[in-house]
Amino acid sequence: MREDKGKYPYKEANIVLTEFNPDHLKPAAFYILDEQMQTHRQLRNILLKKYALDILKLRCGLVYRYANQIHTMYPPIIEEFGEDHIVLDGLHRVALAREFETNIASIFISKVSSDCPFPCLPIEWAQVSLVQAVPGVKRLPRRPDAYYSLHRNLNILNLGGSRQNGAKN
Repeated sequence: MREDKGKYPYKEANIVLTEFNPDHLKPAAFYILDEQMQTHRQLRNILLKKYALDILKLRCGLVYRYANQIHTMYPPIIEEFGEDHIVLDGLHRVALAREFETNIASIFISKVSSDCPFPCLPIEWAQVSLVQAVPGVKRLPRRPDAYYSLHRNLNILNLGGSRQNGAKN
């Protein structure tokens, strides 16, 4: 959690690596950046050709150089909330898996602490738009007055943590 350092949403959680049909996952953002989709398509193509490595089937973390920068990528993180399986991190890769009609390897987190609900309300894929720039309304916060108090801190994974600082996945 970002603002409440005394809460640990995953303390008693089950965390496994599994595959999902991306159509069965719920996005938490209203947008996908076209530039990010293009980058992920190119990266997937390069890694498949050079190393037979598919970013949609990752079973571990990947550190790579792209456009003269070092990047870290893990399988998308999917969190169970009620009946929904919501994309916490890796929405562009999940969208890419939908585009290629293939399952996606994911880190699946279930049995999250009940006092740490998913920070956003899940939406349907039909509500997600491919855009050129981040829109004004990004997602539906569960508690608009305290959005960042529920936000998951992913800094330990070197993913940029909160998107509040402009980081992209």
